[in-house]
Amino acid sequence: MSRKTGKGTRFGMPSRSPSLESTASASFAPPAKIGRRQSIDKLSAAGVTAYGNYLFDCCSIVVYCPRHNNFAISKISQRKGVWLPYVALKQTEGWYSSTVARLKQLLMVGSGRRNYLSFNPPELIHIFRIQLPTIARFVTRVTYFTQLTHDERNPQNCCQSNKTVQWISAKDIVDYNIADLWGPEPSVFGDAFVSNNVDKGAYTEFTLRDAMKYIPRETPRTVQDEMLKSAHFTEKDIAKVYSEFIQHVYPSQYMVFNSFADYMKKLGWSSNDLDLRSVFRAFSFNRMHYLSFHEFVLGIAAMDKSTPHGGRSGELRCGYIFRFYDANCDNLLDYNEIKAMTYDILKSKNKPCDNESLEKEMLKNCTALGLSISDPLNADLLNKGIGTMLFRGSSALFRCSFSIIQQMNIKSSYDSLSAIQLSDFLDFGASKRPKGTCPRCRMKRYILALHSIKIYFDGTCGEPQEVNQEDCQNLTKAQKTLEINQFSPDFLPNRIMEWIRDFASLGLGAKVKGKKQKDHQFKEVTWIKLDREKLSNAIVKLCQDALYLLQKDGRVIKLNSPAYVLGDIHGNLHDLITYERMLWDKGPACTSAAYLFLGDYVDRGDYGIECVLYLLSCKILNPDKFFLLRGNHELRPIQTVFTFHKECLEKFGKNFGQIVWETCNKVFDCMPLCAIIDDSIFCAHGGIPTSATKIEELYNIPLPLNDPEVQSPPAWEILWNDPVSGNEFGEYAEMLRLQGGSGAFNNLQGFLPNTKRGTAYYFSEEAVSKFLSANGFSHVIRAHEVIPTGYQFHMGGKVITIFSSSKYCGGQNEAAAAFVEQERIRILRLQTWEATGQ
Repeated sequence: MSRKTGKGTRFGMPSRSPSLESTASASFAPPAKIGRRQSIDKLSAAGVTAYGNYLFDCCSIVVYCPRHNNFAISKISQRKGVWLPYVALKQTEGWYSSTVARLKQLLMVGSGRRNYLSFNPPELIHIFRIQLPTIARFVTRVTYFTQLTHDERNPQNCCQSNKTVQWISAKDIVDYNIADLWGPEPSVFGDAFVSNNVDKGAYTEFTLRDAMKYIPRETPRTVQDEMLKSAHFTEKDIAKVYSEFIQHVYPSQYMVFNSFADYMKKLGWSSNDLDLRSVFRAFSFNRMHYLSFHEFVLGIAAMDKSTPHGGRSGELRCGYIFRFYDANCDNLLDYNEIKAMTYDILKSKNKPCDNESLEKEMLKNCTALGLSISDPLNADLLNKGIGTMLFRGSSALFRCSFSIIQQMNIKSSYDSLSAIQLSDFLDFGASKRPKGTCPRCRMKRYILALHSIKIYFDGTCGEPQEVNQEDCQNLTKAQKTLEINQFSPDFLPNRIMEWIRDFASLGLGAKVKGKKQKDHQFKEVTWIKLDREKLSNAIVKLCQDALYLLQKDGRVIKLNSPAYVLGDIHGNLHDLITYERMLWDKGPACTSAAYLFLGDYVDRGDYGIECVLYLLSCKILNPDKFFLLRGNHELRPIQTVFTFHKECLEKFGKNFGQIVWETCNKVFDCMPLCAIIDDSIFCAHGGIPTSATKIEELYNIPLPLNDPEVQSPPAWEILWNDPVSGNEFGEYAEMLRLQGGSGAFNNLQGFLPNTKRGTAYYFSEEAVSKFLSANGFSHVIRAHEVIPTGYQFHMGGKVITIFSSSKYCGGQNEAAAAFVEQERIRILRLQTWEATGQ
């Protein structure tokens, strides 16, 4: 293998258009210069091992058999494909030793002291580093090359495919003729070797600056920026796509069709859809066998149904449409390809698509372009035809029926890299745990907030004053609007919260920071006595704004500690306002922790509507800190049996009351069903589901969900299930066997029908252990049951019940919450009334 000396060589990785990506740009963390052995060893020793479940430092190996002209490939664990053989790096092992050890495993034949095929000392041919979003660290993949030596004195069979390794001919490798190929590197390195074009020790890097080259800027710099902006993508969306992309394709750098189809299937695209191949071809701006990150993110923007079909974005879309129909990739649309495009246009307009209609439409369009019906069509002529409105209806071409960005947020197939803890990828002993901030905090890029806030002597905050500094201009328009609204007393959520606080203080005797009884002496005791029509309109507007945010949260919320977890509220406004004074005393806009509510905001208590509106206002004012899950009382049939429906009608009248009730329930229909704190603690209203074991299954629950009992068994079970002790489980099982026979319910594996509720299931420690193990969780925090002390531990502390409504239904129970911080779950016993008032 000769060494190329030209500095412009990409070391086996193909050159790419500078308009799409750069692999030589400056990075946020400049790498050490590669070229000397000591530099490589130093970098290897300092490297980290793993970042979440899908990214890790690794050594990949190009193995070549000169006798048979074959290359070795292996199946990738956790993937549905094959790639170069590789080994994940341990912190205690170097690159070279790890590679040699892996080769001995890979080339093992027979038994004996030297039971592997002989090979040349591996040579380092390529180092690739990719920077992760949010934490800004690099994942390193190094690639070695070796050849089998074929010692004639010890002849051994080689190139025998088995469960560990497959041998593919050099021709098939170069031609990408490999079933289930996961990334292009086997073909790229194989082609470089065959053409004698490999530069040993080469270095490639892809940084965050490279990844974020195209973003939806306020003033677009490029046509790509403009298209992303017109598709309503945010910078956060681009970072999300980047995180999903690199985790999905790794250990490859790029996305071939097999991995593309697998990812689109995760988002809901049928794997049998013949259009997938055409979509992949359209995404491939450079006409390669694979997609770069930029090709992928720009492709989903071009396909988004909100992207305009006119202007510069429309011109870009024309290129995607052309490649979509150019099935033979000859840069011309022939008769059959034009016919396929014309068919799709007519179909989108609900016009006849028979052969006669197609011929007539094609002849009309071709004549207008100065072509005969048999002449091919190039990209420029197609652009002209679309631009001059000859191809009417082309705006419907190359569109996805759903928002891919929204599906990514809902499905969240991969780790949230922002949630990775330092301990996730550094192996410290218990006594050597590093102190200071974790990487996700240390690597954040801070800017000045728009306002300074005055903290009063009583602990409340107000009097926002704008900070007139240039750094504030880095806020996006949406961020500025939120910051302005957060502290504006005229902003609807703030107005509603102030009305509710006034009422709670005067009418319920709740202590509200910054308010005294005399402040309310001239105010109505019942805030509902305001103009009912105007108030109901305001509530509808508030609910609509909250609905949008709850839909973005998806079915499963992922949040980080510190976090407070609160259980059932049940219309107990006194307690809710007391929690404000205790736990978020400076208001929802100025909090340092997250607040997770487990549902059951309405029914039984007298102030369900006030509690709902207060919490929805908190969500709008600080959507990344306040999270609301659905409980079993956020269901229409339950509310009509209990009190919430009646409460709305009594407070707002028959007409407006029905509108308010239905509007609130539309919000409930879109509330998330569960949350995961620090990728460790599962939180839900009732408990773990019976009919789903993996969290990934919950992402498919419909949104909205107005009838969970019919639409989604897992959702219904999450809302209603209860834990039981081992003794109780045995007693229930015995009782049910006596009623139903000896074989009854044996297939439920840790679950039994819930006889107390008359629906859903009891779950045992066996079911909990299975669920926690399957998802890598440590605990379950749930609500759903009134507990005298406000909390209860089940199953050795694996399951915790939290109830946050004191004196429930006139009883004497206490209230509690859970505080998750510094790898501890601490129970907070909440005193909601003064001792003299008890």
